[in-house]
Amino acid sequence: IDGQPHEALQVMRRYVGNGYAHVIVDVRGTGASFGRWAVSRSPQEVQDFDTVLDWIQEQDWSDGQVGVLGGSYEGGTADLASALGNDAIVAAMPTFSSFDVFADVTSVNGVRNSGFMKRWSQTILALDLGMAGYSVLPVDPELLPAAIAAHEYNGDMYKTVMDMHFRDDFVAALPTVSSDDTSPHTKMDALNASGIPFYGLTGWFDSSFTEGSIKRFLSVKTPGSKLTIGPWHHGGQRNVMPLGGNPESSFDLVGEYIRYFDAHLKGMENGIETEAPVHYYTMMENVWKSSDVWPPESET
Repeated sequence: IDGQPHEALQVMRRYVGNGYAHVIVDVRGTGASFGRWAVSRSPQEVQDFDTVLDWIQEQDWSDGQVGVLGGSYEGGTADLASALGNDAIVAAMPTFSSFDVFADVTSVNGVRNSGFMKRWSQTILALDLGMAGYSVLPVDPELLPAAIAAHEYNGDMYKTVMDMHFRDDFVAALPTVSSDDTSPHTKMDALNASGIPFYGLTGWFDSSFTEGSIKRFLSVKTPGSKLTIGPWHHGGQRNVMPLGGNPESSFDLVGEYIRYFDAHLKGMENGIETEAPVHYYTMMENVWKSSDVWPPESET
């Protein structure tokens, strides 16, 4: 925690101040963790979520209930963890995230998203080396050589994506894994069987991640699932105004996370359970509207 930016610390303190333990885990082969990160959300990485969930339930500060959340990459991990069938998860809030990795991220409309993947790969490397504002936790000096050696075999996501032309192409670093094997949309049966409510937030300017959140809402029909589309770009920190200016958003994202988990993990009646499942912002008109379905029924 000491190495986290001030904003991240403030978010953690809000969760803790509202009675939640906020658990953050480096995936296998990244940061200070051991092992190899061959490709994002590999089957081994997803199986690790099961171990983490079991560990949380065993802690004396845990009541056995877990809400999984996160934006972008973490949103995808929330989806995949929810498909494991682990009874610890009570509610999920995947935000600003894809649902079909191939169509929403790597090959949007059939064209490989090379510019984004190059920037993303560089950012991942910077995070792994502690060069992006987050400090990597120190590793025992006697164990450090083994950790470094394992990380040397991590995959290059940019090269991986550029070498894959179809969704069923295998990843070079893991020749039994395809893009679809890392994608939440292939787990729809398990997600629906879980009974877990999913609340997806996205923005009209969230690139193809907007489509990902809509696809999830239309595909996973568990009771209590919701969709909110705001005037935001990726992450929702700022509104995007077509006529100029990107003011800081006044929508309290963290407050919405807490309100959602208060209802599902604490059983609080705070109104979220009686709201329409869909809320969306109409650009130019600058008005929030609600609907029981997506797409909303037309107005006459």
